[in-house]
Amino acid sequence: MRAALGLHRDPQQRPASHRSEQSQQRRRFVREGEVAVTMINSAAAGTSLMESPRSRLIALEEALTIERSSHARTKRALDDALAATKALETKHAHAELAYAEAIENERRARAQTEAARQQLQAQLHEMEERVRQLESAAASQPPQTKRTAGPIARAVRRSKEASDAVEAEPVKWWLPNRQAGKRRR
Repeated sequence: MRAALGLHRDPQQRPASHRSEQSQQRRRFVREGEVAVTMINSAAAGTSLMESPRSRLIALEEALTIERSSHARTKRALDDALAATKALETKHAHAELAYAEAIENERRARAQTEAARQQLQAQLHEMEERVRQLESAAASQPPQTKRTAGPIARAVRRSKEASDAVEAEPVKWWLPNRQAGKRRR
């Protein structure tokens, strides 16, 4: 097999037919600077030479799709943030209105309470003045003799006597009532 591949260890054992081809065609490699190089597409200098315009178009379309979805997500987030800000501003305004209304109601209630207090103080002052006048009038008049019992005094006396008579006999609730027994039968 080595002989078929031409991998003999001894260079002299190689077949003659192979040597004759080599001598007829001598290969010569180009050295740097002997051949001029011309760039056909300068835009593709940064990309690989194997990339076709179709594959570049697909890559750019994918990048554009990614960028559009990112833009849409950012816009949604911005809209959500603006809506949340608007809702918070509305809540804040309502809270301020409720606070102002509560303060105004408190002021009204205090004013009403103060007015009622002053009115009651004035009435108290008038009553104290009337009491003083009546006391001074009573002190200036001579004391009256024993009052005769009028119809009101008699009625009061009778009601007291009647209540004493009723309370004189205690109710014995623990004993069976004869009338209640008769009713049940």
